[in-house]
Amino acid sequence: MDFLGLANLSIIDRALEIIEAVWGEKVDIHNIPLNDKKTFRLLAQGKTTGVFQLESSGMKRYIRDLKPTELEDIIAMVALYRPGPLQFIESFIKRKHGREATSYPHPLVQKALEPTYGFPIYQEQVIQIAKDMAHFTGGEADTLRKAMGKKKVKLMEEMKVKFLAGAKNNGVDPADAQKVFKTLEDFAAYGFNKSHAACYALIAYQTAYLKAHYPSAFMAALMTSDLNNNERIAIEIEEAEQMGIKILPPDVNESYIDFGVVVDKGVPIPIEKEEQAPRIIRFGLAAIKNVGLGVALGIVRERKRNGSFKSFADFISRCAKLELEGGNSIINKKTLEALSKGGALDALIERNRCLENMEQILKFATGTARQDKNQIDLFGGGSRVLEQKLELASATPADDKQKLAWEKELLGMYLSEHPLKSLSSYIATHANTIASLTDVAENTQVIVIGIITTVKKIVTKNGQSMAFVGLEDTTGSTELVLFPGVLEKDTTVWVADKIVEVAGRISTKDNAIKILVDKGQVLDTANLPQDKNDTFEEIDLTNLDPIKLNMSKESALKAKAKNKLKEYVVNLPRGTKKDLLIAIKEILQEFEGDVPVILNVPQNGGFERIKTRARVAPSKELDEKLLALIHSPK
Repeated sequence: MDFLGLANLSIIDRALEIIEAVWGEKVDIHNIPLNDKKTFRLLAQGKTTGVFQLESSGMKRYIRDLKPTELEDIIAMVALYRPGPLQFIESFIKRKHGREATSYPHPLVQKALEPTYGFPIYQEQVIQIAKDMAHFTGGEADTLRKAMGKKKVKLMEEMKVKFLAGAKNNGVDPADAQKVFKTLEDFAAYGFNKSHAACYALIAYQTAYLKAHYPSAFMAALMTSDLNNNERIAIEIEEAEQMGIKILPPDVNESYIDFGVVVDKGVPIPIEKEEQAPRIIRFGLAAIKNVGLGVALGIVRERKRNGSFKSFADFISRCAKLELEGGNSIINKKTLEALSKGGALDALIERNRCLENMEQILKFATGTARQDKNQIDLFGGGSRVLEQKLELASATPADDKQKLAWEKELLGMYLSEHPLKSLSSYIATHANTIASLTDVAENTQVIVIGIITTVKKIVTKNGQSMAFVGLEDTTGSTELVLFPGVLEKDTTVWVADKIVEVAGRISTKDNAIKILVDKGQVLDTANLPQDKNDTFEEIDLTNLDPIKLNMSKESALKAKAKNKLKEYVVNLPRGTKKDLLIAIKEILQEFEGDVPVILNVPQNGGFERIKTRARVAPSKELDEKLLALIHSPK
């Protein structure tokens, strides 16, 4: 038995709690139908962000191609999507859809390999083949599996002799038996037990089922699980918005401790109408920096006991008498500042007005709490508070820029509107999104536009300064590496909260995608150029999916000075057919020159670099012709 602690189980549990609380539905997750069309439609569309085991960019691509129709398909994908068996995954998909013939090394292995279209994927298939071909007992077959799995050479030799002898006694040609055993030996390098894959696949299916049928509840549970991971939360918020779910800032009258679903102001509605309802997820109160679980719990409990807070004074007077463990009131300067800046009090008071009247508010809270305590002491019960007014001075309302800065500080992200949202169309035509970098090959030249979140400078052994800069856009975040020569060119660029345009090369060292910066500048958002070559003229980068035309780093940096590229690199789209390659070749021949052409062919989540005999004279016209070819109607 293999006992694993998975956060996904907590996500499922939390989603079930939300479903019951909001819609009054009890879902038995262990008895959901395993042939649900809506769930398999979600999987076939690759909408698997947050779905256990199936949310990497590579897995999304393969799941879309596979279009699973049964749980067995998901089990196979879990086992296949690993370094060894990944080589079979495309053929597996083709065989499922009849685009490639299924074959078996011998008729006696068909029973074991038929469910996986002729490919050995699971260790259990080794057991079945040993029993069917060599008449092994169950114990002997499992010994063979162990020998292969643990790579016990001596035991493998012993079992091989038994296998070949048993196969011969079963009428199998020795050459065929040798061939089958060699296949099993090769399989041993990556064999996976189906029982493990099946458990993972079932959890994957359960999370997909909840996402398909109860999207609001699932996404709220998912974000609660990733509460302390701002990068994941940003991805999940974008996913939720694409699903038609609004993500709103915290609110003392609607938020719960964690991320929660608000449907029609919390009034339960039939679950079958969930998709038609205004779906809203509120930020949890405990997710606000400096608020904490105790304060959040106190506010939510008070609201549930005595109803919504009718005014700011009502909120202060009711919460002032609530105490944390240790006897301190939940209303203090630190908490109020956090609630106000985080937007949780927006329905009751303007943010700046709360902050600028803090002293008066705290006096009111202290007086209310003391008065209430005196009433209880004198009369032995009851909590009637003598009426007192909270009079606050007016204040200049906080502007949008200030609100966004506070959101970033207190919630860890821009929530009401990302500073780059208004630049989305410009970024789409002038740069790579950060999320798309996972599909870009090592050392490829890219341009990204984002907002600087962190700057960490260090001194090298040579006494020079270099920096590691955090950069984010609306799709994710990455790290920029600035070597001394780049940093020293203009240190004023690399400052937190500045929007910058950066050119550099992809690095995947230490299994993390980073950009080694060649050049960067603050983006003048008020005077954006209309032509992409107006910004980084020496980098002629066309970045429109599904094709990207890039230059090498050296070419990009020297092109303007020498007006000549060292190579012309074409990143081919996935699934490129022969007729498209012929058409590309014909266009390249039209622009014959002396710059060698490199093709980057998609391969296992990256690219295989192929040198061609073609040589071109790079030009804008060449770029446009290739783009027109790629985007022409099929």
